[in-house]
Amino acid sequence: MSTHEDSLANAALFDLPIVPKQRMTEDEFVAWCFKEDSRAEWAEGELFMMSPVSNRHTKLFHWLARLLGDFNEQRDLGIILGPESQVRFAQQRTRRQPDILFVSNARADRVRENHVEGAPDMIMEIVSPESEARDWRIKYLEYEAAGVREYWVIDPMSEHVELYVLTDKQNYEQIAELDGWLVSSAVTGFRLKTAWLWPATRPKAIDALKELNEPAA
Repeated sequence: MSTHEDSLANAALFDLPIVPKQRMTEDEFVAWCFKEDSRAEWAEGELFMMSPVSNRHTKLFHWLARLLGDFNEQRDLGIILGPESQVRFAQQRTRRQPDILFVSNARADRVRENHVEGAPDMIMEIVSPESEARDWRIKYLEYEAAGVREYWVIDPMSEHVELYVLTDKQNYEQIAELDGWLVSSAVTGFRLKTAWLWPATRPKAIDALKELNEPAA
């Protein structure tokens, strides 16, 4: 191999991401996250790398983020953040990266420069094959214990969605659809027609927003 090829090979090695150890302290995890552009979560000392998501997942995320973002901007209800943002649950010793989260203006002090400290008002998780157990069971219990007021679990593979709201007893209660709608209590005035979530019946976000701005029947 020529000297030039050697240089290219060495440069390529230096460009490769650092493979982290599977167990690390929270400080080590935070330091590693700042160095590497990778989605990962930390739970009780263990690192969990997030797998790449499908195009169906990505399209649904962007549609939801636009709809929620525009709805929130019109009403100035709080802050919408996406999957690059970490949420730190100190008592659970976890740092999660929800697909979408909402922090109301009343809890705005929880939004720090590099993470959200404590429970957001609302979290949405879009289920992928590798995250089924984590989203439906592990995070359900974790978010419930942490005091996340509202938890949406959206499964684009089975076209199924469930909405949970924290009761006065600090446990989740599933909210039933009403005439095809799921109504948020954490994001004031926001509701979703469940058919909108699936590709065959999903309108443009701008058209969905217009319908949301119309008085509920």
